[in-house]
Amino acid sequence: MAEPRAKDRATGVLLRMSVEDKARLRSEAEAQGVSLQVLLERRLLGKPDADNRPPGRVPRAQKEVLLEAKDIPNNGQLRMTG
Repeated sequence: MAEPRAKDRATGVLLRMSVEDKARLRSEAEAQGVSLQVLLERRLLGKPDADNRPPGRVPRAQKEVLLEAKDIPNNGQLRMTG
């Protein structure tokens, strides 16, 4: 299994609620300038210092390769099929 992005957030919890309740919480979080995750950490876990983190996982470095049309089959022309 992959290493979690944040070791102190290594497990998930499913919380079921109405669409309206979730919308209200999102609005409250937006008004405070924080994510829904942070709002819930502050309220449910009593962590007043919970703060936003960069979203998503950190992508691996990707090597860029410049291709020229002469290096691509059919002289770089794409052919639509189907």
